[in-house]
Amino acid sequence: MARHEFDADRYAAASTHQTEWGERLIAELDIAGDEHVLDIGCGDGRLTAQIAQLVPRGRVLGIDASSGMIDAAKVNGAPNCDFRVLDAGQLDMPGQFDLIFSNAALHWVKDHGRLLHATFDALRPGGVIRFNFAADGTIHSRGVRWNPVLLGGIVGSGGLAINKAGRI
Repeated sequence: MARHEFDADRYAAASTHQTEWGERLIAELDIAGDEHVLDIGCGDGRLTAQIAQLVPRGRVLGIDASSGMIDAAKVNGAPNCDFRVLDAGQLDMPGQFDLIFSNAALHWVKDHGRLLHATFDALRPGGVIRFNFAADGTIHSRGVRWNPVLLGGIVGSGGLAINKAGRI
């Protein structure tokens, strides 16, 4: 995610579809309530705050490359949320999260191989990655247009699985 600045108010007005997709993804999460969660590309933090409500004994960290979005997220967040300006391509937080979530943001990331390795490394044992890709427009995309050799190597070596909705 190279540094991109967004106007949070304009984003809020134009992000109805992204919010709907994210809410569907959140509804599918299997949450115990004490997880440590990373939201990559958290935007204005509205979905991050929804996740935080599901983990009252846990913590949620939202990251985004846009300082304007992080400023908005801090307003929209919950007491168990922290927000940080961080390019997802620079993620380096080994073994810290039970769940890594991202909704309609990963198309901004330049190096998907690096991102996949970093997210897998950031998981605790038994952790889960739930990504919704904006590829082809919706959560119902049939696939992700990533290099299959790269993905095969990551999936084969890291124990990740990809389902038909394009989630890892």
